[in-house]
Amino acid sequence: MHLIVVAYAGLVFLAAQILGRPEKFDPLMYAERWMVVLPGLVLPALACIGTGYAIFTRPRSPIAGLVMFLGHPRGPRVAAGLVLFTSVTLFYGAFTSAKNLLPEVSHFDWDIALADLGEWMHGGTPPWRLLHPFLTPYTRYIDAFYNVVWQVAMLTMVLTMVFAGQRRRRFFVIFFLCWIVLGNVLAGMFYSAGPLFYDRVVGDPQRFRPLLDYIGGYQDPPLVVSIYQSYLWTLHRLGAPEFGSGISAFPSMHVSMATLIALWMSRLHRGLTVPAVLMVLLTQAGSIHLGWHYAIDGYASIILTYLIWRTVDQAASRQPGRLPTRPALNGAMAAAGVGG
Repeated sequence: MHLIVVAYAGLVFLAAQILGRPEKFDPLMYAERWMVVLPGLVLPALACIGTGYAIFTRPRSPIAGLVMFLGHPRGPRVAAGLVLFTSVTLFYGAFTSAKNLLPEVSHFDWDIALADLGEWMHGGTPPWRLLHPFLTPYTRYIDAFYNVVWQVAMLTMVLTMVFAGQRRRRFFVIFFLCWIVLGNVLAGMFYSAGPLFYDRVVGDPQRFRPLLDYIGGYQDPPLVVSIYQSYLWTLHRLGAPEFGSGISAFPSMHVSMATLIALWMSRLHRGLTVPAVLMVLLTQAGSIHLGWHYAIDGYASIILTYLIWRTVDQAASRQPGRLPTRPALNGAMAAAGVGG
């Protein structure tokens, strides 16, 4: 897994050099922030674990206790999990760097086609208009879910899986492939900005004007989507790679990760399948309702994420020596996320 991150970061670094934009390569942009935030989350948790471990084992000294903990079956797992989480933050930095390099090799040429395709798939009506009568009473809740709750769910999934022992290997291969294949390769091939930026990249201010006026009508406070829209466009114009920057609509990584979370949850326990599916549907609906994506962006993400999941799953099952087999994975995941 670490090799994937190193190889990927190396390729992004080379791309930045070849394109003459070395300043756009910043793999530490997330790690720097996590070094500030993470201690406040992890250190208290480790202190609680360490205190509980000391109470039950009564080591002769703190050093002896540390040696005993690292010698415990879960000790190396925790240490390896922290190292893997660091790799994930570096991966995100490389991913955002790659996303910010897309304007150097692509242009927003696909917005019209993707918008037209979405309308054709829904009988000639813009998908956001179909959702509007049902979702407008809940716009603030959807905005909070899409921009806050989704982030928490993502972080929970990543933190759970980095400490999940052997079964994390298969998960993170899928995780990295989704971000690279969908978020970089396909995003570059079908480079598009989405409804929020349609008027600026296409030059047609009327097509999504009612939707933009509706979103912009929320004040005191404005919707998170409005704040983030300004943030993204400013950084796009400046060509500056920053935390969460880079504009691309197809395919939707929000929907892709919601789909991955749903697949993960349903494998943990069948009883989680319904709420998992509801999360995917709400993310897809929210991406359209808030103007982030065309309908096809999410549909494609669901299909492609599932295909990546199935492909890696089947490949792993045929190589039990390298990745955990399906029965072992199911049994371990049923045990509860981080135990085992």
